[in-house]
Amino acid sequence: MAMIGAATRAEALDIAFGLQASVDRVLPDREVEAKFIARSDSVSFKAIHETAMATEWLTPTLWTGLVRSHGTAAIALVGDADAIADAIIDFARVGVSQFILSGWPKDQSMQFFSEHVLPRVRHKERQIAAV
Repeated sequence: MAMIGAATRAEALDIAFGLQASVDRVLPDREVEAKFIARSDSVSFKAIHETAMATEWLTPTLWTGLVRSHGTAAIALVGDADAIADAIIDFARVGVSQFILSGWPKDQSMQFFSEHVLPRVRHKERQIAAV
């Protein structure tokens, strides 16, 4: 899963939509991904790709805007630190215990995650454990 985070949701959306706009100008990326999905026997890949074709936002934080060009791993958590931390806690509540995260832009996203998102996630985990 990818993460596109910033100080505010508006800033995160600017980054996300900027990435999408740059991809939208390169249609062969979408064609390559569509051909890969068509040849794939992965039910989950096909389902995610089909979902991404139908809707860009699965939740207020979970965005499929780059799935059509970058594949299923491009589902992204988009938002400010609180929103992303809340989404990660929501995943934990349904049993997800590990993530492999990437981010755009890479260096900025990983720094943002380590300095702003992860401390919030850990704080929320302690709150949940105390209940």
